Amino acid sequence: MPINASPEFEKAWERYSSARTTKEKIAALQEAIKYMPKHKGAENLRAFIYRRLAELKRELQKEAERKSGGGGVRLIPKEGFQAVLFGFPNSGKTYILSKLTNAPVKPMEYPLATTEPTPGMMDVKGGKVQLVEVPSYFEGYDESKMGRIGLATMRATDAIILVIDLTQDPVEQVKTLVEFLRSEDIYLNKRPPNVRIEKRYSGGFEFIGESFMVGDRKTYIDILHTYGIHSATVTFLERTTPGDFILAVNESARFLPTILLGNKAELADERNVKAFLSIPNVEKVIYRDDAMDEVKEELFEKLGLIRVYTKPPREDPSPEPVVLRKGDTVRDLAARVLRGKEVKHARVWGSAKFPGQVVGPDYELKDGDVVELRT
Repeated sequence: MPINASPEFEKAWERYSSARTTKEKIAALQEAIKYMPKHKGAENLRAFIYRRLAELKRELQKEAERKSGGGGVRLIPKEGFQAVLFGFPNSGKTYILSKLTNAPVKPMEYPLATTEPTPGMMDVKGGKVQLVEVPSYFEGYDESKMGRIGLATMRATDAIILVIDLTQDPVEQVKTLVEFLRSEDIYLNKRPPNVRIEKRYSGGFEFIGESFMVGDRKTYIDILHTYGIHSATVTFLERTTPGDFILAVNESARFLPTILLGNKAELADERNVKAFLSIPNVEKVIYRDDAMDEVKEELFEKLGLIRVYTKPPREDPSPEPVVLRKGDTVRDLAARVLRGKEVKHARVWGSAKFPGQVVGPDYELKDGDVVELRT
């Protein structure tokens, strides 16, 4: 039990400890979260509660599927890079999807009109990004069929765009959506801890880079035991707290780049717009109909994407680019287009020091590069 826990938290924790059914455990943990201690000494407990809550919700979903005889949810097939539009009812997700992708969808006047994922393809100067609108958030989302479909889609996607209604409190919207997704083991704009865990059949634990561990060795061993790991080589490559380590061990955690897309700015109070733009540590875009090309380009940029054009020897570059992430290399491009063949080197026009420079597989590509791959 953490220091300075409130009586309300203690009661909720006792209910969780004595709960017999999955539903009872979920209800108790949800209550505990409301009164969870905020101080630094409770970091490990907070991480455990969010992780355990997500696991229990997935267990409940599997139980429901077994009872109904149904299988898992069907996902929208990914076409290249995919980003999901998620937000509150009437935030304008359907309208934005239709405007950015020309998808044949019509915004409805009533809330929760979207009951299943709806895809569209956004074209940004030839670079394609698949956008998928999922059902809007509501209380009890994770326990509904619509919510389970939405969560499954988000767990499988490459990035999330939170659509924020600027006529309402933007800070509260973001806080609610971020905390909900975190309770489902989906972490926004957070990179995975740089820790390598190699499970072994025997031999106990070997820790490499112990100087990066914050706290005592026993805490980390207890976390490994909690996840059923009793023998492993663990390599720490950066400063790691026990809370970070829980995320490293938790194989179900998803870490997704995220941007905030502010909508209805022309109807919003100026204070709401300023509050939206002041939200820290996350990329932001304000949507306007009269600047759609700029919005598309900004989304493309803030999602961390680049356009690269392939070129066969002695021929013109392909008119349609391959979309990659910033930081991707010649090797990453080859993996997308060579169907398993290994690239030996490439010639690059654009970011290279001189046109047609020969580079190796680890050369980092830039937006607009033209690349001639050699196998």
